[in-house]
This record gives sequence, C-alpha cells and structure tokens, in this order.
Amino acid sequence: MGVIAACIPSLRPLAAMIWRGTHRGPTMMSKSSKTAQVTSSVASSRMMWPGRGNQDETNPPGGFTRLEDQISAVDKDRWGHDTNVQGGTNRKTTGADEISLEEVNDRGIRVKNEITVISEAWDYKDRKPKNARSKRALAKQEPLAQENAKTTLFLKGTSSSSLLNDLLTDLHSLKRPHAIRFTKKNSIHPFEDASSLEFFSQKNDASLMVFGSHSKKRPHSMTWVRCFGGQVLDMLELHVVQDTARTLQQFKGEKCKVGVKPLLSFSGAQFDSPVPNQYTLAKSIFVDFFRGAETQTIDVEGLQLLISFFAAEDGEDGQPAKIQMRCWRIITKRSGQKIPRVEVEEMGPRIDFRVGRTREADEGVLKEAMKRGKGTEAKPKKNVETDIVGDKIGRIHLGRQDLSELQTRKMKGLKRGRHTDVEEDGAEEGEDVISEDGDDVENGIELKRPRLA
Repeated sequence: MGVIAACIPSLRPLAAMIWRGTHRGPTMMSKSSKTAQVTSSVASSRMMWPGRGNQDETNPPGGFTRLEDQISAVDKDRWGHDTNVQGGTNRKTTGADEISLEEVNDRGIRVKNEITVISEAWDYKDRKPKNARSKRALAKQEPLAQENAKTTLFLKGTSSSSLLNDLLTDLHSLKRPHAIRFTKKNSIHPFEDASSLEFFSQKNDASLMVFGSHSKKRPHSMTWVRCFGGQVLDMLELHVVQDTARTLQQFKGEKCKVGVKPLLSFSGAQFDSPVPNQYTLAKSIFVDFFRGAETQTIDVEGLQLLISFFAAEDGEDGQPAKIQMRCWRIITKRSGQKIPRVEVEEMGPRIDFRVGRTREADEGVLKEAMKRGKGTEAKPKKNVETDIVGDKIGRIHLGRQDLSELQTRKMKGLKRGRHTDVEEDGAEEGEDVISEDGDDVENGIELKRPRLA
C-alpha cells in the first residue's frame, strides 16, 4: 500500500484516507430549525478489505454492512452551526428511521448513506468574540430597542420568466433604498430546503425575501419569506396571473420618488378573518414588506404612493379568490382652501396573485418574534384618556377644602368704609354709635371722624 502511494502521488490522499479509516465525503449542512432534514453522503468509519479476516456478523462478506455508530454526534459545519449527525441501522431520528448501508467490492468500499442532519443556529449570546472586530460584528446582531427598517432581498431560481423578472425589478424599485437584488440564478427550493435562504438572510442582514421561480407546474411563482433570528419564520407562495399583469414601464407618466412611505389599503372580508388563513398571512407579510422605517411625523408632500389590495369573497370556478394589487400615485393640487385637492392615477405595477403553498410560523417562535424590549413602551398615565377625536382628557381628584380660609380678590370699588362697618356692628349689638351731626366732643373726649376711603 505504501509503495503504491509513493509511486503515484495522486493516490496519497486516498491511501491516507483508507489507512486512517476515517473519510467523510461532502456533506450538505442544514441551518434550519430542529425539524429540518436533508440528505448527506458520509463514508463509513471502518474500511473493509476482502480476505483480511475482519468480516463479522454485522459485516457479512460480499454483502452490506451498517454505518458505524462511532460517527461524531456533534459536528460543526463551515458556517459555524452545531450539527447533530444521527444514523445507523434501526436508529430513530426526528423524522423517520434511517438505515445506512455500505457496499463491499474488490476495490474497497464506496459508501453513500442517507443520514439525518439537524442543526441549530447559534445564539448571539453563546458566541464569544475573539477580537475587537468580531465583538463589533456580534454587537450589530444583537436585538435593538428601536429596530431599523427591514431589508428585503430579491433573488430568482434556476428558471424564471421575463415577466417575473420585470415584476421583481418593479417591487425592488418600490422598496428602495432598503432592498438588495441578486441577478444570478440560485438552485433553491424554499419549501423543500430553506437552508440557502437562511444563509443569504444572515449574510445580508435581510429579514424579508422574495424568491421568483417559473415552472410548468407552478408558473410565475413568487415566494414571500420572513425570517427571524436567521431562520425562516413563515412563507407564502403567490402565483402571478399572466393575462392581467402590467409592469411599471407600461404605465406612462411620472413615478413616485425613492424612499416614500406608501399608504396601504386592504379591501375584503377575508383579510379581516378572525381565523388565521392564507389571506391574513398575506396581509401581515404585505404590511411588513411596505411599512419601511418607523416615524412619528410625516410631511404631507411625502404621501405620494397608495397601494391597495383587494380580495373577493368567492373565487372563480371554485378556486381561491385572487389578490389584486394596484399602485396609485397621489397628486395634490391647489383648491383655494387649506386642504388641498387630492387626485390619484395608476402608476403600476398591476399584479393579480393566486394563493399557492404556505408555511405558517410556529407559535412559540412567533411569540418570541412579537416580543418588545423593556422600556420601549410608554408608561400609561393614570386618569388620562384620549377620546375618539384625539383630545386628551384628564381627571383630577381634590381633597376637602376649607372655604373659610379662601383668599378672594377684592376690588377697590367694593371696599366699604370703617364707619359703615361700625354702624352695622353697633346696630346689631346695641352699642353706642358715633353720630354724624358734627359733635366732635362728648364728655370731654374729642372724637375723631374716620377717614372715608
């Protein structure tokens, strides 16, 4: 063996691989949730050679042997995720029983086994930075009290139509500047394996994605994806109706400016259904997609775009109702009054969707995603309410007051003279009252008249 490896340098890696007995082929790691399963190719940890006397009951000669149980239970993939590898004969995994077989031949063993790979993304708290640069990178991934605007990633599959590419371009223009567009094709199947989408989401810090693909079974398909914590939260597949679709360039006229906040309108009882369905999920995704950054005030001149969604109660030919998306440009004109005259004209794009496959969010993950940090909510004030009009109403509770000590404001014209007070007091109590006849002396005592005010 060593002589062959020395003579042929290209066989050195193969010889070392066989001699060590630990070869691992290329594996496809999954970065999705605990229930995600993918197929991988793994070689056995025991290399069998015929005629060496190492066959036993578990390794019959010329037949099939089981995958060794000495496979590492925890392995790390190249993206830094913990990967749990489970396999072997009659070993139960989270999805189903996986049986791994390996074939013995004259040239050695070539193994191709299907195993279950389960991985979980690391939490930012568990990752310890090694230097200042990685510390700053981890600090950017920590949750914020006031989240920034969500970035949307636009990408397409291996096969896509020209109509779908134009509509993705139009949606990208409406979403700018919080949008990233990939022009190359990607071999991705979101509902079968979402690991690639999660990888793109983490690398580009994009929590929203729109994936376009076209096939005979699912023509002109758009998959709207929301992510939380680097993992897919929920997905909605919408099929574009080709006959009624119109792009942004097919509408003549001025377009809205970049970065404006649109007004959203949802018409249809299905959007407000108390029971969660495909249309309530579509409404939630559309609101997240077009909301942009949170602001407390907005300029009237910035209201330039109106996006309306309409869903009928019943569909045609027993099919689910279509979701009609229309984009209007808002035009304000002078009216001679304080309130301007408002007109709208269709700007495009015009899209009719048919609802396809859905993947709803897990209740626990959705509850975690809806949490708000402490200190972000305003503390409620006692006895302060806001009525329907928007006026603030407060209620004040006062204790018992002593009105005898109440200080009132006295006008100069209402003041009475001292002699008037003396007359009233003397008349009531029967006391002597100074006469006003001009007698200033009484019993030898000089009386002084009071000075009138």
